Amino acid sequence: MERVEVFKQFSSACSGVLLCTDVAARGLDLPQVSWIVQFTAPMSVAEYVHRAGRTARAGHSGHSLLLLGPHETAFIPELNRHRLDLEPLHLTPLLSVLLKDDRYRGRGNYYSQTSEKAREQEIKERATVLQTEFENFVHSDPQRISGAKKALQAFLRAYTTYPSHLKHIFHIRHLHLGHMAKSFGLRDAPRGLGNVARSSKNRLNKKGKTGNASQWSKEQGAKKRWSGSHRDSELLCSEFSSGLESKTKKNRTKSQPAES
Repeated sequence: MERVEVFKQFSSACSGVLLCTDVAARGLDLPQVSWIVQFTAPMSVAEYVHRAGRTARAGHSGHSLLLLGPHETAFIPELNRHRLDLEPLHLTPLLSVLLKDDRYRGRGNYYSQTSEKAREQEIKERATVLQTEFENFVHSDPQRISGAKKALQAFLRAYTTYPSHLKHIFHIRHLHLGHMAKSFGLRDAPRGLGNVARSSKNRLNKKGKTGNASQWSKEQGAKKRWSGSHRDSELLCSEFSSGLESKTKKNRTKSQPAES
Protein backbone atom coordinates (compact mmCIF):
# COMPACT_ATOMS: atom_id res chain seq x y z
CA MET A 1 0.00 0.00 0.00
CA GLU A 2 2.86 2.37 0.75
CA ARG A 3 4.26 1.94 -2.77
CA VAL A 4 0.83 2.63 -4.29
CA GLU A 5 0.61 5.83 -2.25
CA VAL A 6 4.04 6.98 -3.45
CA PHE A 7 2.99 6.32 -7.05
CA LYS A 8 -0.23 8.32 -6.61
CA GLN A 9 1.60 11.25 -5.02
CA PHE A 10 4.18 11.34 -7.82
CA SER A 11 1.55 11.06 -10.56
CA SER A 12 -0.45 13.97 -9.16
CA ALA A 13 2.52 16.23 -8.32
CA CYS A 14 3.35 19.28 -10.43
CA SER A 15 7.03 18.29 -10.36
CA GLY A 16 9.18 15.70 -8.65
CA VAL A 17 11.81 12.97 -8.87
CA LEU A 18 10.90 9.30 -8.56
CA LEU A 19 13.67 6.83 -7.67
CA CYS A 20 12.69 3.34 -8.74
CA THR A 21 13.83 -0.01 -10.10
CA ASP A 22 12.79 -1.68 -13.36
CA VAL A 23 9.42 -2.40 -11.77
CA ALA A 24 8.37 1.01 -13.15
CA ALA A 25 9.79 0.37 -16.62
CA ARG A 26 6.47 -0.84 -18.01
CA GLY A 27 2.78 -1.07 -17.20
CA LEU A 28 2.55 2.22 -15.29
CA ASP A 29 0.89 5.37 -16.60
CA LEU A 30 3.25 8.19 -15.61
CA PRO A 31 2.06 11.36 -17.36
CA GLN A 32 4.43 14.00 -18.74
CA VAL A 33 7.72 12.52 -17.54
CA SER A 34 10.39 14.83 -18.98
CA TRP A 35 13.56 12.95 -18.04
CA ILE A 36 14.51 9.31 -17.56
CA VAL A 37 17.94 8.86 -15.92
CA GLN A 38 19.33 5.33 -15.99
CA PHE A 39 21.97 5.05 -13.27
CA THR A 40 22.87 1.49 -14.29
CA ALA A 41 22.95 -0.01 -17.75
CA PRO A 42 20.02 -2.32 -18.57
CA MET A 43 20.40 -6.07 -18.95
CA SER A 44 19.16 -5.96 -22.56
CA VAL A 45 18.26 -3.58 -25.35
CA ALA A 46 14.57 -4.33 -24.72
CA GLU A 47 14.93 -3.16 -21.12
CA TYR A 48 16.55 0.07 -22.33
CA VAL A 49 13.59 0.70 -24.65
CA HIS A 50 11.09 0.05 -21.84
CA ARG A 51 12.93 2.38 -19.48
CA ALA A 52 13.30 5.21 -21.99
CA GLY A 53 9.70 4.68 -23.09
CA ARG A 54 8.42 6.18 -19.83
CA THR A 55 9.07 9.65 -21.33
CA ALA A 56 7.94 11.36 -24.56
CA ARG A 57 4.50 9.74 -24.38
CA ALA A 58 1.19 10.87 -25.88
CA GLY A 59 2.76 13.50 -28.09
CA HIS A 60 4.95 15.04 -25.37
CA SER A 61 8.71 15.55 -25.68
CA GLY A 62 11.25 13.96 -23.34
CA HIS A 63 14.84 12.96 -22.77
CA SER A 64 16.63 9.81 -21.64
CA LEU A 65 20.07 9.80 -20.04
CA LEU A 66 22.16 6.63 -19.64
CA LEU A 67 25.17 6.75 -17.30
CA LEU A 68 28.09 4.56 -18.38
CA GLY A 69 31.56 4.00 -16.96
CA PRO A 70 34.62 4.17 -19.25
CA HIS A 71 34.69 0.39 -19.79
CA GLU A 72 30.91 0.27 -20.33
CA THR A 73 30.88 2.45 -23.45
CA ALA A 74 31.16 -0.74 -25.53
CA PHE A 75 27.45 -1.13 -24.82
CA ILE A 76 26.69 1.77 -27.19
CA PRO A 77 27.36 -0.27 -30.39
CA GLU A 78 24.99 -2.89 -28.98
CA LEU A 79 22.26 -0.23 -28.92
CA ASN A 80 23.30 1.11 -32.34
CA ARG A 81 22.74 -2.30 -33.88
CA HIS A 82 19.07 -1.92 -32.94
CA ARG A 83 18.83 1.55 -34.51
CA LEU A 84 19.14 3.35 -31.20
CA ASP A 85 21.47 6.30 -31.69
CA LEU A 86 22.77 7.99 -28.54
CA GLU A 87 24.29 11.44 -28.36
CA PRO A 88 27.38 11.44 -26.09
CA LEU A 89 27.55 13.88 -23.18
CA HIS A 90 31.03 14.25 -21.74
CA LEU A 91 31.60 14.67 -18.01
CA THR A 92 33.53 17.96 -17.91
CA PRO A 93 30.83 20.09 -19.62
CA LEU A 94 28.20 18.63 -17.27
CA LEU A 95 30.31 19.43 -14.19
CA SER A 96 30.92 22.98 -15.45
CA VAL A 97 27.68 23.95 -13.70
CA LEU A 98 29.73 23.89 -10.48
CA LEU A 99 31.45 27.07 -11.70
CA LYS A 100 28.21 28.93 -10.97
CA ASP A 101 28.30 28.18 -7.24
CA ASP A 102 31.27 29.34 -5.18
CA ARG A 103 30.39 26.96 -2.36
CA TYR A 104 32.40 24.43 -4.36
CA ARG A 105 35.31 26.70 -5.17
CA GLY A 106 38.70 24.98 -5.03
CA ARG A 107 41.89 26.16 -3.39
CA GLY A 108 43.46 27.42 -6.63
CA ASN A 109 43.04 30.74 -8.41
CA TYR A 110 41.98 29.18 -11.69
CA TYR A 111 38.55 30.78 -11.80
CA SER A 112 39.94 34.18 -12.87
CA GLN A 113 41.91 32.65 -15.72
CA THR A 114 40.54 32.18 -19.20
CA SER A 115 42.60 29.25 -20.51
CA GLU A 116 40.74 25.99 -21.15
CA LYS A 117 43.29 24.01 -19.12
CA ALA A 118 42.83 26.27 -16.09
CA ARG A 119 39.05 25.99 -16.45
CA GLU A 120 39.19 22.19 -16.49
CA GLN A 121 41.43 22.21 -13.41
CA GLU A 122 38.94 24.44 -11.60
CA ILE A 123 36.08 22.09 -12.52
CA LYS A 124 38.04 19.10 -11.18
CA GLU A 125 38.78 20.87 -7.90
CA ARG A 126 35.15 21.87 -7.47
CA ALA A 127 34.02 18.32 -8.21
CA THR A 128 36.42 17.13 -5.50
CA VAL A 129 34.86 19.59 -3.04
CA LEU A 130 31.39 18.30 -3.95
CA GLN A 131 32.54 14.69 -3.50
CA THR A 132 34.01 15.55 -0.10
CA GLU A 133 30.73 17.10 1.05
CA PHE A 134 28.88 14.01 -0.12
CA GLU A 135 31.24 11.76 1.85
CA ASN A 136 30.97 13.98 4.93
CA PHE A 137 27.19 13.70 4.78
CA VAL A 138 27.30 9.90 4.59
CA HIS A 139 29.92 9.56 7.35
CA SER A 140 28.08 11.92 9.71
CA ASP A 141 25.59 9.16 10.58
CA PRO A 142 26.43 5.49 11.31
CA GLN A 143 23.12 4.42 9.75
CA ARG A 144 24.02 6.19 6.51
CA ILE A 145 27.39 4.44 6.46
CA SER A 146 25.73 1.07 7.01
CA GLY A 147 23.17 1.81 4.30
CA ALA A 148 25.87 2.88 1.83
CA LYS A 149 27.81 -0.34 2.45
CA LYS A 150 24.73 -2.50 1.93
CA ALA A 151 23.84 -0.59 -1.23
CA LEU A 152 27.36 -1.05 -2.60
CA GLN A 153 27.30 -4.78 -1.89
CA ALA A 154 23.87 -5.09 -3.54
CA PHE A 155 25.17 -3.24 -6.60
CA LEU A 156 28.15 -5.59 -6.92
CA ARG A 157 25.95 -8.67 -6.63
CA ALA A 158 23.64 -7.29 -9.31
CA TYR A 159 26.61 -6.52 -11.54
CA THR A 160 27.48 -10.21 -11.71
CA THR A 161 24.07 -11.08 -13.17
CA TYR A 162 24.50 -9.55 -16.63
CA PRO A 163 23.84 -12.11 -19.40
CA SER A 164 26.78 -13.97 -20.89
CA HIS A 165 26.72 -12.10 -24.21
CA LEU A 166 27.34 -8.83 -22.32
CA LYS A 167 29.97 -10.16 -19.90
CA HIS A 168 32.80 -8.75 -22.03
CA ILE A 169 31.38 -5.31 -21.20
CA PHE A 170 29.81 -5.65 -17.75
CA HIS A 171 32.22 -7.82 -15.78
CA ILE A 172 32.96 -7.22 -12.14
CA ARG A 173 36.70 -7.50 -12.76
CA HIS A 174 36.47 -4.30 -14.81
CA LEU A 175 35.22 -2.32 -11.82
CA HIS A 176 37.55 -0.28 -9.62
CA LEU A 177 36.14 -1.07 -6.18
CA GLY A 178 37.74 1.99 -4.60
CA HIS A 179 36.03 4.32 -7.07
CA MET A 180 32.76 2.42 -6.72
CA ALA A 181 32.92 2.88 -2.94
CA LYS A 182 33.37 6.62 -3.38
CA SER A 183 30.34 6.76 -5.66
CA PHE A 184 28.31 5.55 -2.66
CA GLY A 185 29.84 8.19 -0.39
CA LEU A 186 32.32 5.83 1.29
CA ARG A 187 35.89 6.96 1.83
CA ASP A 188 37.27 3.42 1.72
CA ALA A 189 36.18 0.22 0.06
CA PRO A 190 34.65 -1.90 2.87
CA ARG A 191 36.37 -5.15 3.75
CA GLY A 192 34.87 -8.21 2.19
CA LEU A 193 33.92 -6.68 -1.14
CA GLY A 194 36.24 -9.12 -2.86
CA ASN A 195 34.39 -11.93 -1.09
CA VAL A 196 31.06 -10.55 -2.33
CA ALA A 197 32.33 -10.57 -5.89
CA ARG A 198 33.84 -14.04 -5.57
CA SER A 199 30.78 -15.60 -3.91
CA SER A 200 28.51 -14.25 -6.65
CA LYS A 201 30.87 -15.52 -9.31
CA ASN A 202 31.08 -18.92 -7.61
CA ARG A 203 27.29 -19.28 -7.70
CA LEU A 204 27.26 -18.48 -11.40
CA ASN A 205 30.03 -20.98 -12.08
CA LYS A 206 28.25 -23.76 -10.18
CA LYS A 207 25.09 -23.17 -12.20
CA GLY A 208 27.04 -23.57 -15.42
CA LYS A 209 29.13 -26.52 -14.31
CA THR A 210 27.21 -28.91 -16.52
CA GLY A 211 28.86 -27.38 -19.61
CA ASN A 212 31.84 -28.96 -21.37
CA ALA A 213 34.91 -29.72 -19.30
CA SER A 214 37.31 -27.44 -21.18
CA GLN A 215 35.08 -24.39 -20.70
CA TRP A 216 34.66 -25.19 -16.98
CA SER A 217 38.42 -25.46 -16.66
CA LYS A 218 38.88 -22.02 -18.22
CA GLU A 219 36.32 -20.54 -15.82
CA GLN A 220 38.10 -22.09 -12.86
CA GLY A 221 41.38 -20.62 -14.08
CA ALA A 222 39.78 -17.17 -14.28
CA LYS A 223 38.36 -17.69 -10.79
CA LYS A 224 41.79 -18.56 -9.45
CA ARG A 225 43.31 -15.39 -10.91
CA TRP A 226 40.48 -13.31 -9.44
CA SER A 227 40.98 -14.89 -6.02
CA GLY A 228 44.63 -13.85 -5.73
CA SER A 229 45.59 -11.68 -2.80
CA HIS A 230 47.43 -9.33 -5.15
CA ARG A 231 44.22 -8.71 -7.08
CA ASP A 232 42.24 -8.00 -3.91
CA SER A 233 44.87 -5.64 -2.55
CA GLU A 234 44.81 -3.76 -5.85
CA LEU A 235 41.02 -3.41 -5.99
CA LEU A 236 40.35 -2.77 -2.32
CA CYS A 237 42.77 0.12 -2.01
CA SER A 238 41.67 3.39 -0.41
CA GLU A 239 40.70 6.13 -2.86
CA PHE A 240 41.05 9.79 -2.01
CA SER A 241 40.95 11.25 -5.51
CA SER A 242 37.91 12.55 -7.33
CA GLY A 243 38.22 9.80 -9.93
CA LEU A 244 38.45 12.45 -12.64
CA GLU A 245 42.20 12.31 -13.23
CA SER A 246 43.32 11.15 -16.64
CA LYS A 247 44.48 7.57 -16.72
CA THR A 248 48.15 6.96 -17.37
CA LYS A 249 49.36 4.31 -19.75
CA LYS A 250 50.17 2.08 -16.80
CA ASN A 251 46.57 2.14 -15.60
CA ARG A 252 44.90 1.68 -18.96
CA THR A 253 43.50 -1.66 -19.94
CA LYS A 254 42.36 -2.98 -23.29
CA SER A 255 38.76 -2.69 -22.14
CA GLN A 256 39.10 1.03 -21.32
CA PRO A 257 39.59 3.46 -24.19
CA ALA A 258 42.35 6.02 -23.66
CA GLU A 259 41.15 9.48 -22.83
CA SER A 260 42.14 12.16 -25.27
